[in-house]
Amino acid sequence: MHGYNRPGAVKTKTYRLFAGGEAEWTCYFAPVTDAQYAETQNYTVERALSETAKALH
Repeated sequence: MHGYNRPGAVKTKTYRLFAGGEAEWTCYFAPVTDAQYAETQNYTVERALSETAKALH
């Protein structure tokens, strides 16, 4: 059974805010990493986001 705060398959996509030099836009978001966690790994969304954040540092 899937639901709030229960393990399941999770995909994360992380973006970073960059300062740009274009005339119309001074900042933009660019993708920096994707991660996938299988249902068998028993990841919750919170755990997956925590692991992704650790990998960025």
